[in-house]
Amino acid sequence: MKKSALNTITYAAMILILIGVVLQLGGHTLGFVAMCVGAVPFLGVRIFHRWNAPASQHRIQNIFVFSALLIVVSVVAIYFNKRYWILPVLLASMFDLYASFRLKNETIK
Repeated sequence: MKKSALNTITYAAMILILIGVVLQLGGHTLGFVAMCVGAVPFLGVRIFHRWNAPASQHRIQNIFVFSALLIVVSVVAIYFNKRYWILPVLLASMFDLYASFRLKNETIK
């Protein structure tokens, strides 16, 4: 699959997750649907990137996959009406931020 198509899918999934978080914070039931629709391709693309990454980037890609799994955990928590659903989203965003800086430093070397 082309890199531009994967980037488009990833950005669309991130936007859906963001819309889902905002709607869920507002108390709308469509927040769950938006996050669910965004989390599935987001996890799939992250696993695909991990699968095709060079060996030197496997550890960083594992962090990206773990953060996508945290988004899925958040969706499951919303499904079961748990009030702590935002914690996995916050952890996922922190892991993504950390891994993005690490990946940037790896590609500069």
